[in-house]
Amino acid sequence: MRFNKLLIILSTTLVTLSKANPTPQPVNTVDIRAVEPVSEIDSVGDVGGITYVDDDEGDLELFDAVDLPGKEFVKRDPQCSASCRTDGLLFHTPISSFINNYRKKKFMSPPLDWNSDGCSVPKAVAKALKINKDKPRGYNFLPSCQRHDFGYRNYKKQKRFNGTSRSKIDSNFKKDMYNVCKQYSGWKSWKGVECRRIADVYFKMVRLCGTGGCSVAKVKSILKSVF
Repeated sequence: MRFNKLLIILSTTLVTLSKANPTPQPVNTVDIRAVEPVSEIDSVGDVGGITYVDDDEGDLELFDAVDLPGKEFVKRDPQCSASCRTDGLLFHTPISSFINNYRKKKFMSPPLDWNSDGCSVPKAVAKALKINKDKPRGYNFLPSCQRHDFGYRNYKKQKRFNGTSRSKIDSNFKKDMYNVCKQYSGWKSWKGVECRRIADVYFKMVRLCGTGGCSVAKVKSILKSVF
C-alpha cells in the first residue's frame, strides 16, 4: 500500500516537472528569418508595381527587371504607368544602372523621353572658361546631367513639372554629382573637395537658370566663382 502511494507521488511529481519544463520545439528556417531578417537585401516595398530593394549604397535597385528588354519589362509590370516608370528610374535606380540598363537601351521609348544635351553650359561660356562642360576638371558629371534632363523632360511631358517637383529633381542631380565626388579619398581627398565645389556651382546654375531666363553673361558669372 505504501509502495502504491509512493508510485502515485512520484508520477505526480514527474508530470508537474514536465509541464514546468516543456520539450523545446525545433525552430524551422522560416521562423528564424522572421526573427532575424536578412539585412543585406531588405525589401522596401513596391513603387507602382515594381519591387525595390536596398543595395547597401543608400540607393534602390530594381529587384527583378534589370537587363530585360522594354516590352518584357512592361509585360511583367503592366500596372506601372510612364509616370511610375519615370519616378522609379529617376529617384530609385543607381546611376550606373540608369545609364547602362535603361538609357542606352532607350527603355520604353516612347513614351519616355531620353533626349539630353548633356550639362547645360552654353558653348560660348565653356570656350571662354576653357572647360569641358560635361567633365569639368575631369569630373564626369555627364550621367548626372543626362538623368537631370530625363527628369525635366518627362515631368514636363507628363504635366507634373512644378516648383516642388523641380526642386526634387534638382536635389537628385546634386546627389548624383556628389556620388561622383565620393570616389576621391585618402591622398586624393583634395579632389573630392574640388569636385563638390564644382558640383555646388552646377547645382546653383540649374536652380537659377534651369527654367530658362539666364543670359550667357549670368551663367558665366556663376561659373567663374570656381573656374
